[in-house]
Amino acid sequence: MKSHATSPTWRSPQDRLRPWLKPRCLTGCCSILELLAVLRSGDLTRFDAVLDVPGVLSYLAANVALGNYDYYASFGHNYYLYEITPGRFTMVA
Repeated sequence: MKSHATSPTWRSPQDRLRPWLKPRCLTGCCSILELLAVLRSGDLTRFDAVLDVPGVLSYLAANVALGNYDYYASFGHNYYLYEITPGRFTMVA
């Protein structure tokens, strides 16, 4: 019986998954990856370039004022991101 490891077409699971381990820019994904990188960095000077800060604050304030506790700030779900201009997002309910 021939071993899979010696077969010329056999690839390890890591090799098969390697293309998926690096972020690739497909249609629309580069902008969201940049948004996540800026949010993760915590650099407040770059937030306004990728996020409609007044719009997001209005969204959060409206949910608090209405007593809606099933929104992003409480459970982290029931929201959508909308790309206003290329590379700049806002939240919509």
